[in-house]
Amino acid sequence: MATLNSIESRFEANEMERKKQLKSTRSAIDLTLLKIPGKSLGEVIKSLEKLGIASVKRENQEGRLYGITYVDHRSKCVFNGSVLGKDYSAKGLLDRTGFQSAKSGIRLGPLTKSRGQLNEKQGGQPLITTKESGQK
Repeated sequence: MATLNSIESRFEANEMERKKQLKSTRSAIDLTLLKIPGKSLGEVIKSLEKLGIASVKRENQEGRLYGITYVDHRSKCVFNGSVLGKDYSAKGLLDRTGFQSAKSGIRLGPLTKSRGQLNEKQGGQPLITTKESGQK
């Protein structure tokens, strides 16, 4: 049976290891974004998956992206984008991939929209969606 002291010491050791892995995950995201400028969000996520980092996007019912979580399978660490830093949050990543932020009045549509639906207006705002074939 583990004692409280042994559990607390493991938590401390894991926290130090997690901080090391945080830098590694940030670097992998930065390199992915630098390799091919102008990548869509979907392409960035696919590139990260090849490096062993899965991305979990959080969207509201309207399809607006409001959060992203990175699961680094190599280091067995999970990081919210905002924990990695402002540039790794959902808004920061959208800004770095060339998408406009929600403050600009343009909102992201759900990823399931077809290319024909891209030109539809909803609530007076144009929809911006990503598809496997690229971005619009």
